[in-house]
Amino acid sequence: MANVTIALTDAWLPEIWSTETMENFSNNVVAQPLADRRWEKLLKPGGDRVNVPDIDNVTARTLTNMTGTLTFDSATEGVTQIVLNTLVYFAFKVDSAANIQNTLPLFEAYNERAGIAVAIKVDTDILAALDGTTNEVGSDNIA
Repeated sequence: MANVTIALTDAWLPEIWSTETMENFSNNVVAQPLADRRWEKLLKPGGDRVNVPDIDNVTARTLTNMTGTLTFDSATEGVTQIVLNTLVYFAFKVDSAANIQNTLPLFEAYNERAGIAVAIKVDTDILAALDGTTNEVGSDNIA
């Protein structure tokens, strides 16, 4: 007689995808909505990076009494490359037997925790990337 185990019947077990994790992510994320995401639409056809040309900052000069020589500056343009090379995730596996024998709704419980964990990780990564930036303008507590 054959020994039919859960592992052997895995291909026959349905997979159910829930939206609860994303809902919990959206309800708990703070910094992610503040991120500039305007380049995402450029990735719809595919790709793993976006090259954004930089426009050089320029400095104005003064010409006194309309006399003197004009000085022409040369711009030094660069490129900021946005690379998509990370995926934030929380993976979990609930054994079929454990799910059947448990009175706690395991998928729902872990889906909620997964959404919160991913939100915290995304916020932490975004805020860490912003730490130490030098593009600050103005002074704190000054109108």
